[in-house]
Amino acid sequence: MISKTKLTDAMQTPLKNLSREEFGNLFYKLFEEEKICKKRCLSPEKVAISFGCSADELDRRLEDTTGLTLDMIMMLYRSQR
Repeated sequence: MISKTKLTDAMQTPLKNLSREEFGNLFYKLFEEEKICKKRCLSPEKVAISFGCSADELDRRLEDTTGLTLDMIMMLYRSQR
């Protein structure tokens, strides 16, 4: 049986910032390869699944790296079109 403290400690471990390569790969995938940002009805959860993580984890890593969440990035992209 897993104790609650171990479970909450594991959930609160800080995520590392995205490396330059990971950041580049993410943006390539968002804007070019799959054109995720052009798909208006795509949820952050579905986007995160394509990156192999949860939406919260992707948002935290993006925000730690850029100061922006996935929703903010997608809104900025759409506002420029």
